[in-house]
Amino acid sequence: MNNCVGFRNHRFFTLFLMYLLLGCVYMVAMCVRPMFDAEFSVPWTGVQPHTVLVFAMCISGAVGLAVALLGAWHMYLAASAQTTIEFYYNMYRSRLARQSGQ
Repeated sequence: MNNCVGFRNHRFFTLFLMYLLLGCVYMVAMCVRPMFDAEFSVPWTGVQPHTVLVFAMCISGAVGLAVALLGAWHMYLAASAQTTIEFYYNMYRSRLARQSGQ
């Protein structure tokens, strides 16, 4: 991200993460039904149809988990009205205050 998520675009980035998570959940949901369909096939030769579904579900699930964790972190930041840089700066200031006995 290279510090490009900040004051004026944090909302849009959080919404992007939410939509991306919904897309991953949708992909997993769409792969579940054909898993139990005996007539499901793919147009490629030499590929087992259920292998493609399992691969798509695994990739979507892994990306969905990573996006969910990142989204939860940014939801916390949005709820506390901070950006990531402000969060780490506040942690730094509180550590200095603790070390000086304040």
